[in-house]
Amino acid sequence: MDNTDTSLNLSVETTPKKISIDNISDVVLTHADYITITHLPSNPLKLTYKSASRLVDKRSVDPSRIVPHIAARSITSKVELTRQLKNFEAVGIRNLIIVGGNPSNPRGPYPTDDSVRARARDFTFRNLYCGVYPDTQSVTEVQMHKYSQYSGGVSQICLSPSKLEGFKPSTRIGVPSKATREGLLRYMKICGVGPSLRFPLRNAVGLLRFTNSEGFDTSKFVRAVQPHHEFHVFDFGRIEETVEELVSLDV
Repeated sequence: MDNTDTSLNLSVETTPKKISIDNISDVVLTHADYITITHLPSNPLKLTYKSASRLVDKRSVDPSRIVPHIAARSITSKVELTRQLKNFEAVGIRNLIIVGGNPSNPRGPYPTDDSVRARARDFTFRNLYCGVYPDTQSVTEVQMHKYSQYSGGVSQICLSPSKLEGFKPSTRIGVPSKATREGLLRYMKICGVGPSLRFPLRNAVGLLRFTNSEGFDTSKFVRAVQPHHEFHVFDFGRIEETVEELVSLDV
């Protein structure tokens, strides 16, 4: 996601369901530099496309700000992928995030993110981004095997600023919104991040360091990771408050 200045740059993750019922707030639409739309395991990629199209048609969002996710193992056929890539291109989408996805067994012909990337390269998208997993991938592995093929990456939640240090500047750092500690743990488990709280221990320490009686202190975490300035906010609750607080930070 292009950004040439040094001010805080935010992408905010949302779901097709929130978009379909107009439950994405004006605060997010106004202040987020990018809106990313998930591709959930149980949903066809068509729903992600329809959500992107709805944001363009109903909420007048510039398509260059909309970044759909494509989860490789959730795609059922080559026809499905090709059709939706064409649809994304036609509506004016310029950037995509391509991930492997949660199912361990692919539902169709695409077992990895790279298999989808190879097909997406046939279109006119400006940037293809990958998922980055700081708790299980080394910086060298990401730089050599990911960023040689992708424009950059978006990290899944890692609560250790020191561990994230090596992944900058090509990685947009994933941060939780200001959820309660219980809510954060629940969503991390849903996202498949729960085991990282036990290994390595630094993530558990990070959870304690950045959580207070009101919930996760997203601003404190962002300050700990700065001078990096590109962040991806996972909506685990209190998203409007989180975005308003982040855009008001003196960076």
